Amino acid sequence: MSTPVLIACIVTAAVALFLAIAFIKPVKGLFLLILNSAAGWAGLYIFNKLFAFCSFAIGINIASASIAGILGLPGVALMAIVKLIYQV
Repeated sequence: MSTPVLIACIVTAAVALFLAIAFIKPVKGLFLLILNSAAGWAGLYIFNKLFAFCSFAIGINIASASIAGILGLPGVALMAIVKLIYQV
């Protein structure tokens, strides 16, 4: 194998590796966002079931599930406080 062909193979492999890394990170972030939103939905569902006896519920939608998924328990508490303050 000649030197120019070897250099071309190394450069091509480096570019392919760089592109693979560049495309995997956003997909991984999107997957984690979807997974956290699903966990947030489950947390809100459990919250609504626990507080059903006092007629207090937080609406479950994409925004509230994402907030609960990303922020966790403090996010659910924040939405409950906002609901209590603003009577939404």
